[in-house]
Amino acid sequence: GTYNGLCRYIPSNGKFEGIPLPVHSSQSNLFVNSLLEDTVRQCIWIGTEGPGLCYYSYKENRIKTIPQQEDTPPIRYIHSICEVNDSTLWLATTGNGLLKVTLRMDKVTPTISKIQTFPLKNGENTCKEIQSMIYDNDSTLFLGSRGGYGVISFNIFNQKYEFLQTNNLRNPAIGDVLSVCQTEDSTFYAGVSSGLT
Repeated sequence: GTYNGLCRYIPSNGKFEGIPLPVHSSQSNLFVNSLLEDTVRQCIWIGTEGPGLCYYSYKENRIKTIPQQEDTPPIRYIHSICEVNDSTLWLATTGNGLLKVTLRMDKVTPTISKIQTFPLKNGENTCKEIQSMIYDNDSTLFLGSRGGYGVISFNIFNQKYEFLQTNNLRNPAIGDVLSVCQTEDSTFYAGVSSGLT
């Protein structure tokens, strides 16, 4: 994923080739923020500036945008994608916060059956900028957010969430989390605007 769309490396000639994204006249969506391989559907989910949720179909060798129903919130500014089962994608966005997208297969094409938005309130404020996300393969998404909110743990089953305390770090940049990672030994790392914490 690049600032100018999607590329793939061709080992036989040692070069990269561009794969055209569907471009909407109302919005520049060439900026690719995230990719996630879906082995069940044989595709790669593509997080773009939007509008819409895109995927690259291995079978059709092209990028497609899933149409949205008019009564659903717009999907845009996708920075991270997490698949928790074969019908659910969680999207970390900057602007709409955390989205849950329920998919269904319409013949061989994935379609959106439902979109839920989860406002993450911290006192009087609402976190709408989520840059990164990881799933613990059990029940929890860990969300890296911007704007001073830090890391948020979110239970996907009961939708309860908690802003994790970072008072002991004495580093205000911990509230500006750009990436998150959890190792096999459960050590949690946060890439913040001032480095690695």
